[in-house]
Amino acid sequence: MGDRFPRQDMVRDMTKRPAPCFVERYRAPHPALRDRVAIYATLTAREVSGPRPWRVLPEGRGHVLLHVYADGREARLALVGPRSVYADIDRSGRRFTVIATLQADGIWTMFGLAPAELVDRAIPLREVVGAAADAIVERASAGISAAAACAMFDRWLPCAARSRALGRPLGHRAKGHRAKGPRAAAVAAGRIEAADGRIGPRTLAAQLGVSDRYLRRVMVEEIGLGPKRLARIARVRGALRAAVQGARPSRNWAALALDSGFADQSHLVHEFRALFGDAPQAFVARANREGV
Repeated sequence: MGDRFPRQDMVRDMTKRPAPCFVERYRAPHPALRDRVAIYATLTAREVSGPRPWRVLPEGRGHVLLHVYADGREARLALVGPRSVYADIDRSGRRFTVIATLQADGIWTMFGLAPAELVDRAIPLREVVGAAADAIVERASAGISAAAACAMFDRWLPCAARSRALGRPLGHRAKGHRAKGPRAAAVAAGRIEAADGRIGPRTLAAQLGVSDRYLRRVMVEEIGLGPKRLARIARVRGALRAAVQGARPSRNWAALALDSGFADQSHLVHEFRALFGDAPQAFVARANREGV
């Protein structure tokens, strides 16, 4: 599968904003987890007082999040579904957050859940794995470092996934079908990301030897988002990356729009606003100012 994907945190790094509110670090998961977990990220607050605005960007992957607070609150462990659109949150009071970004079909393969039921939602992981989540929450609440929390994830996530049946079920479990070919939905998502969204569902379905209808169904069931939505997200991310990263970054949005597969600049602006919450120029300015 490959781990080429522009995480929301990587997009923030690309803006080269001054004095970010959080220190971001990345770490590869244990080799035994790499077919289920893409990467770990830790966000450690420089200061915990005052409001900390944070814009969560759309992404076709689920996450396991551990929030550790500086004010004595119990740590929070959550399973977060794929995001179809941006959301603004306040991270005030958090000492650090550990993010385990799952592979595209990780919610389905690790926890046996239908990711479509978790789109734009977060639930306590205890609802999925039962008491298996309590030990890590207890240890995190007692005071551990972000690095130690990542190491705990390496040991704990495989056990938590195996224990998922102990928790209260969330709606229905994912259907028991198997896509044509090994993890075909994840392969399709990877190709969309690798092409920065510039691949149509028909072309993708033909490459995988399935029908358009089947491709959409299996991606919604195993990833949570269909190929068109994933392609829209990937196109906007690709345009942003081209604008701020690389040897020759460009802010010529009209040219970038065409190069990124949009009909024209107004199409790019419309998609930026719909998915990221701001027009391109405003989004980059906000990212530099607030570290969103």
